[in-house]
Amino acid sequence: MSERTTETSAGDSLLGASVFKKWYDAAYQQWIRQYYLRTLLSDDLEATLFKWTASGTGSGYVVERNTAIAWEGLASLHIKSRTSGAAAADQVSASCLFPMAGSKMLKFFVNAWRFESLTYVAYVYFTVDWYDALNHYTASIRYDVVNQKWSYLNSTNTWSDILTGHKLAASSWFTFELDLDFTVNKYLRLLVNDKTVNLNASFYATADTSDLTQAKVTLQATTQGANPAEAYFDKIVLTEIAE
Repeated sequence: MSERTTETSAGDSLLGASVFKKWYDAAYQQWIRQYYLRTLLSDDLEATLFKWTASGTGSGYVVERNTAIAWEGLASLHIKSRTSGAAAADQVSASCLFPMAGSKMLKFFVNAWRFESLTYVAYVYFTVDWYDALNHYTASIRYDVVNQKWSYLNSTNTWSDILTGHKLAASSWFTFELDLDFTVNKYLRLLVNDKTVNLNASFYATADTSDLTQAKVTLQATTQGANPAEAYFDKIVLTEIAE
């Protein structure tokens, strides 16, 4: 539910904002209101691909603006690992820097995404990194194509399952939405299509002595075997939120 309003309840005025989302949390038996305060990154891939940095195993991997396949509009972000010399666990990544929100609370939203093979793709990763000049925080969610499950990178730098038995079809479009709170370094909520998981789990942190202060979002795919992994992402958005 999205509205343009300011609500009051029991005499208390809620935070004013142009748009907010509202849902009922059965676990806490209360309504949760989420306010969108500021857009930190928004790329619909309709213009020239200039924000994304490519990386991958070996050479010949692809990170490009693709006009042949798109959920809406003219193009999508296409990533494909190397074809020549392809091997198991090859990876390809597209990364983009963005300004960290003042509240340090974020929504990471991919309007539509897809992977291209049930037998070539091993994992698809959605990651946000935050460097505050003292520590490096990594919030990462991955979809395991083979085992049909979602996991998050936990505080011990290992993967914890959060949604199992979730088989996604190749070459079909899906949504992705992740809420993060870097004030307490926790995952808040994951939404994938009609599935919602309330996490309240800590993400991984390690000391960082580079004196860097920056935030980065990364989309990545890895291979099962000697065939390239391929995925598409259409309209990537990060916004500041408050609850």
